[in-house]
Amino acid sequence: MKVKLRMTGNQHVNIKSHVIASDGNEAGSLLLCEPVFREKNSILLVKEIMHIPYEAYDSRTPTFLSWPTERFLMLHYERIEKEGLSLIMLHSHPTDFNDFSKTDNESDLKILVRLTSCIEGKQPHGSAIMLPDGSIKARIISQNDKFIPMDMISVAGDDIHFFGNFPQNDADPEYVKKTDQVYGSATTSIMRKLTVGVVGCSGTGSPSIELLLRYHTGHLVLIDFDKIEEGNLNRILCPECKTLRITP
Repeated sequence: MKVKLRMTGNQHVNIKSHVIASDGNEAGSLLLCEPVFREKNSILLVKEIMHIPYEAYDSRTPTFLSWPTERFLMLHYERIEKEGLSLIMLHSHPTDFNDFSKTDNESDLKILVRLTSCIEGKQPHGSAIMLPDGSIKARIISQNDKFIPMDMISVAGDDIHFFGNFPQNDADPEYVKKTDQVYGSATTSIMRKLTVGVVGCSGTGSPSIELLLRYHTGHLVLIDFDKIEEGNLNRILCPECKTLRITP
């Protein structure tokens, strides 16, 4: 099952202002998330951010971070279990190293295995890193104690940001490759992973839907309670008269 992490723009700014510290050393925060389980994926909505104070660390350097995990995590075990929350441990990589280090792997595994053994529930827990530009890479720990990369991290604020692994697909149809030439393959790859809802499918909604289809949107949710009638055929792209006969 795919797992996605979502947060608001203000939450992203809040996290970045703490973990991307002015002294150039690593820092961390704990994210308590509300899990939303769906048939094909799970979404973790950031509910609360708890910063680890700079003075609480045993050691902080540009490439290393040590903090008393039990002291902070034990405070939240009961709440995590009672409310069914997911925990994401996030720290920064000020040197712009865009991956989890060997030390990260070892320490995160130890902490998360202990967390999952102490807390009942099916909600996922994981860890994340943030780079100086604000980009995030995240992962969860599986039931067999293996790390699984999160499918997407999205930030919704004045601007919308998506972070994750968006591979190109050589098997894309020709019209998608044409879109790549206009907007770039990265945009096409992101669109392929998105679910977009359109409320109102006539008027401006109709061409919007057509463009979303042309740009290879992963999944469309169309919402409109009106029926196709002779009086609104001119407000919908490419309708056919026979459509009137099959519309309930």
